[in-house]
Amino acid sequence: MKKTRNKRAAAILCCAALAVSVLGGCNESNQKAVQAELWSEPNTIRVLQDKTYSAAEKGEGALAVIAVRNECESAQLIFTPDGDINGYTLETADLKSEAGDTLEKKNFSVYHQMYLPVEQPSQGYSAGLGNYPDPLLPLDKANAYGETKVKKGENQGVTVLFDIPANQAAGVYTGTFTLKLGGETEGRAVPVKAEVFDYDLTDEVSAKSCFLLNRSYLGYYGDTTMENYAPVSYTHLTLPTN
Repeated sequence: MKKTRNKRAAAILCCAALAVSVLGGCNESNQKAVQAELWSEPNTIRVLQDKTYSAAEKGEGALAVIAVRNECESAQLIFTPDGDINGYTLETADLKSEAGDTLEKKNFSVYHQMYLPVEQPSQGYSAGLGNYPDPLLPLDKANAYGETKVKKGENQGVTVLFDIPANQAAGVYTGTFTLKLGGETEGRAVPVKAEVFDYDLTDEVSAKSCFLLNRSYLGYYGDTTMENYAPVSYTHLTLPTN
């Protein structure tokens, strides 16, 4: 009787292990089966996480920058999955020019766009209510912290920083990065182009800063009265005599 119980228990454990294995395989297959629309916008455009965009508003699913030597420029890639994913990666690669020069992948940094809810829009500068991209978290850290889960139908932005070396040869560099969603092994090809002009950006900053304060700006905070504006007026400042 004892041996029979042991055999029965072993059989139950084997069945349970098999079920877990099958379920795990199904989950992995589901992750691989998730499709995603790949598109892009200039890095100055705020793409809301929870907003639906028309085809006319979406750029090609590629990354492109124009820069000079010793300059940092960024581009953003957007993907919208048709199912939930538990994470993603964007693998960079060296870019090559027709002249045979190389822009090495060590000069590229990838950031996961995180989102903040906006419930009260600014006057004149708003893209509407919704979840706005704001914090940028290095993608490897975002994956380590479990921050790269994306829900079905959400827009997920990825920012890539191109740090052009001071000694980089001018030219048009092209190549392909790879976006992998969930448990994918092959991923999606992302065309990349970086055009480097024959100009050196100096490390010295000589441009003066200009800070404008118009009374209408105070309207964002609901009060444009002179009493609110006057304390920051230059007429109320006491300048040193020496």
